[in-house]
Amino acid sequence: LLLALCELMALIGGLFLPLPLELRRHNFVFGGDEVVSEKSWNAPLTIADGMDAFAVFLFACDVWVTFFAVVVGMVVASAGWRLDDGFCRQTIETLAKLLFYFFLHGVAWPLVTLTFWISFTEASSPYPLLGSIFCFLAFYMSFMSIFMNLLLDQAPLEVYHMPNWLKQDLRVTMPWLGHKIQDDNLRPRALRRAAKLRELCGAPQEDETLTETGGGQGQQGTNRFGGRGGAAKIHAT
Repeated sequence: LLLALCELMALIGGLFLPLPLELRRHNFVFGGDEVVSEKSWNAPLTIADGMDAFAVFLFACDVWVTFFAVVVGMVVASAGWRLDDGFCRQTIETLAKLLFYFFLHGVAWPLVTLTFWISFTEASSPYPLLGSIFCFLAFYMSFMSIFMNLLLDQAPLEVYHMPNWLKQDLRVTMPWLGHKIQDDNLRPRALRRAAKLRELCGAPQEDETLTETGGGQGQQGTNRFGGRGGAAKIHAT
């Protein structure tokens, strides 16, 4: 599964590589038809220079994500046979989560921002573009609300074990669902989900406990998923 995840990240990152370069606006002066012929360290800065720099930064971020996805995949493929749980979960999973977070906030969303920036600068009137941005945000928020409500209802255990930074990101993005993503509200539903999964697997139903992944039973601390206290591993003893 880790190898498939690394392959997927490398594939998506590779497909995104040409996009920042396609959005470069070099040698173009906004507000006129003049093409810049002078290129020197003393040339005045333009909006196109800022857009080019931003596009190159996104390209570099995507190269980093793609390269390290390949590196992690090579490590898993060459040295992942019968490795201990600590290496797989604490090292490889942490790197995979970091790659996903960096791709999301360092490549995908900035590309959308750069696209709107270029369109807004080139537009004769900004109002149609503002309308399209509003419609996009309304559609995105509606879809994400439906998707997160579905996850919270059908897979609360999986949401419970999300890293803290991801749950915090979701609470900031969708504050109207913030109370549902709190660990105190997720814990009862996560326990019921865990009991249902044990029943489906034929495991004995005994005492349900919460064990910290970074310490002993009932211990408060930072676990390997970046959680504190409530973000504990649910299992049956």
